[in-house]
Amino acid sequence: MQTLKILKSQHPHQQQTPELLSAWHIGLDRLSDREIEAALKRYLETPRTTDFFPTLGEFLRHAPERLDPLASAKTAWSEVQDALSRYGHWASIEWHDSVIAETLRRMGGWVRLCRSYGEYLPMRRKEFLEIYTDLHGRQFNPLVPGAPGSRQISYQQRRLPEPQNSDPVKRLETQAS
Repeated sequence: MQTLKILKSQHPHQQQTPELLSAWHIGLDRLSDREIEAALKRYLETPRTTDFFPTLGEFLRHAPERLDPLASAKTAWSEVQDALSRYGHWASIEWHDSVIAETLRRMGGWVRLCRSYGEYLPMRRKEFLEIYTDLHGRQFNPLVPGAPGSRQISYQQRRLPEPQNSDPVKRLETQAS
């Protein structure tokens, strides 16, 4: 982990035991790379009164986005805006933050957001911030399209009846005969 190497360079007398590394990996797991980088930058810019290696809690105090849902939502929105301007609706985006992916899904999806770019963007931003703030701190594991069970869940979520002949090969065979 690059963050620990940088911290180690600031505190060369600290022994990095497997337990310490494991605790830091677990503690930083919920932060995005951008949040970790920002926290590290804030930590390095803050005057220190001790030469001791920081505890995980001390380090996490430099990641206010994780503690403040609205600040985290604003950081996430800036990431979404960056992707909007870089890629647009023709690209499929994989978000490192599962809350961003879930928020966009609840807003109608990436393509719908891209199509509302322009005069409706302030309203979409407000909607994004509200949903993201509500979901903040939770982890989501969206089903991969085409994964076993994803079709059934999709129909159940939409409260639609399951198609009678959902297998496309069988449907083509039935139409051909």
